[in-house]
Amino acid sequence: MEPLILDDDPEGRAGFLISSEPTMHGTYVVTLAISPDFILTLTPTRATAYAAALVTAAQQAEYDAAVYAQITTRLGLGRDEAVLLVQAMRGDRLPIEASGIQFVGGVSDRLKHPFVHFLKDGEMIGQMDVPSARRHALHVLEAPAAADLDALYHRVLRSLIGVDDPVARSVVGNISDHREPWTVSNE
Repeated sequence: MEPLILDDDPEGRAGFLISSEPTMHGTYVVTLAISPDFILTLTPTRATAYAAALVTAAQQAEYDAAVYAQITTRLGLGRDEAVLLVQAMRGDRLPIEASGIQFVGGVSDRLKHPFVHFLKDGEMIGQMDVPSARRHALHVLEAPAAADLDALYHRVLRSLIGVDDPVARSVVGNISDHREPWTVSNE
C-alpha cells in the first residue's frame, strides 16, 4: 500500500511512514512505522494523544530556545547561565509520552534551533526540527480520517461498482497518486 505520509524524508531513506492499511473486513487502520521493528496502530484516540504529546514537546523545545536567546542577548548572560536556567525549567516538567514513545525537546548547542527527540525504551529512534514535528503531528491527526475515507471508498467500489475485493484494495491503495502528497522534509 502506498504511504499516506512519509514524514521527515521525502527520499524515503529514513522517516516515519504513516499509512492506511486494509484489514480482512474491509476496514482500514492507520499504521505509523517508526522503524522496521516498531510499528504502531493509531486509533483516533491514540493519534490524538501522540500528536498532542509531540506538539507539547515541540512547544517546550521552542520555548527553551527562546529563553536561551533572551538570556544571552537581552540580559547579556553567558551560555552557562542560560543552560542552567533551561535545565532548571526542564527539571520541573513531567515526561511527555504517548504510544510507548517519549518525546524530548532540545535546543541545538551550535545553531540554537529547537528540535524534538523520539525515544523508545530510552534509546533515540528519531529527531525532527520543530516545524517538521508540527507537520508530522497534523498528519497523524489527519490519518484516521483518511483511513475512514479509504474504507468508505472500498465499500462503494465493492457495492456500487461491483469490483472484487483485490481490485478494490488496489484502487484504494493507488489513491495517493491522485492526491496532493503528504510529505514532510526536515529542512
